[in-house]
Amino acid sequence: MLGMLLAAVGCVVSEPVGGVADTDAGGGSSETGLDESDGPGQSDGAEADVCADNPASCQYACGDDECGGPLSQYDDDGCLRTRCDDSQACPDGRSCIRLGDYGACAPTNWSCDESDGMCSCGGPKDCFEGASVCIPDALVPELAELVPTVEEFAQMCGAVTSQAACGEAPSFYDAEQDLSMWCTWRTWVPVALGAGDVCEFGGVVEQCGIATASEAGCGDAFASCDTGPPALARTNEAGQLEVSTASGCSDFEAEAYCSFSGGELVEGDPACICLCDPAFPT
Repeated sequence: MLGMLLAAVGCVVSEPVGGVADTDAGGGSSETGLDESDGPGQSDGAEADVCADNPASCQYACGDDECGGPLSQYDDDGCLRTRCDDSQACPDGRSCIRLGDYGACAPTNWSCDESDGMCSCGGPKDCFEGASVCIPDALVPELAELVPTVEEFAQMCGAVTSQAACGEAPSFYDAEQDLSMWCTWRTWVPVALGAGDVCEFGGVVEQCGIATASEAGCGDAFASCDTGPPALARTNEAGQLEVSTASGCSDFEAEAYCSFSGGELVEGDPACICLCDPAFPT
């Protein structure tokens, strides 16, 4: 379930997840090395070369921060790292790491082939957290170095200022807590009950925030004013109640919740009922 979830939200892992400066030969930091296109990626003129650890691979011409890091599919020379599992062991001096344990992922399969002096690499556009690769023992990263805490990740999402960047932010999987985390763009609406319990609405606030999910549930669903997951609620700096129709598990996303049952408010500030007002901004 979690692997599908990460794929659904666009598992493109970037710093700090892939931003570890160690490389196979000391060449620089790396991302996962994933090609987001459905088709193969060209090597920009690199000639094919024999890769000792993986003879089936050719030498890919890596772009900036693409090869050599502990979570990259390529070693520092641009050779595709060998996939491994319970039946496929790594060569001596290499360890098999499961990318999902570090908040990363890779396509279910990926290959590099030489043709006309060019090394082209490609595979399906998916995100499989169970993918495992062989990396030098010295590069096996500590989990704490790569996966942020929920608090740290909430701050990272909150610092993003555009919807596009929010959607492209990295996703993480905290194996210790069995928790997936990703950034999501949300709309907050200031609400208040005026005279005669007439709902008053302030200016809509759009913001990037954290969403979480685990095997137990608590995905980023949309709340309703009938029966369903609770809506998020918080108090802004002006002391106004702001509500969002999105729901989530994180205590860092909201100070309180608006819960409904059968169209009746059962938990939350009385102004939460404004979620049911036909004039509620959508």
